[in-house]
Amino acid sequence: MEQIFTAIQKWIAANYPGDRPTKFKVRLMSGEWVTLPLPCCSTQPSQPIGTNGGRTLVERDASDFVPHPVQKAILDALDGQAMRTEDLAGIVGGRSRLFDKKNGLQQLKDLGLIRNHMRLGFYRPDSPPDELATGRKRRRYVYFFQLGGTDGKIKIGIARDPGKRMASFKTHFDKPLKILGVIEGNCKTERALHQRFADDRLHGEWFKPTQSLLDYIKVNSSPWPPPRRR
Repeated sequence: MEQIFTAIQKWIAANYPGDRPTKFKVRLMSGEWVTLPLPCCSTQPSQPIGTNGGRTLVERDASDFVPHPVQKAILDALDGQAMRTEDLAGIVGGRSRLFDKKNGLQQLKDLGLIRNHMRLGFYRPDSPPDELATGRKRRRYVYFFQLGGTDGKIKIGIARDPGKRMASFKTHFDKPLKILGVIEGNCKTERALHQRFADDRLHGEWFKPTQSLLDYIKVNSSPWPPPRRR
């Protein structure tokens, strides 16, 4: 029977990546169908991890979880840093992929592989950002990324390490991505810039490369990485 269980597991992993079997049916000689659990794959009892609007949140067992490629991209992006919805959607190719019910963000949350911080965004509890791991605040930077050439759209976002954030985006575009500059600040700084250039917004955090935006970046931003202090 163990060989049958293993074969079922492998078939599910190959044909339904990110999903896993918990039960299977067998037909007896009498013609009756019997549903049996898979002991090597059955889930452990759910553990409560908190509440949300009166609803108890549970964390499922993830010991035998095989992530879908989209979920792997999410986990890789959140390695040691927190990211918000818009950034994660950009990495996986859109909000529809990010919020796919079967192979997206929600399953990772249900398994306890990622959590959501009200201010910082999504993060991995096994590889949290330094601010959550140590309780100390680190500098954050509003960054200006440009996609393509001088006429390419510009992204206004925020990160502790804009270089690392840009590297996570690069693999998802067929055009070069560069950092025009950074401004040390916080979420309020980012929101203020989004409001200031609201008329130039294309979608999400992407803006037209208008002369006013380019002039603002030239006058107010600093290069990345910042020069080392002596």
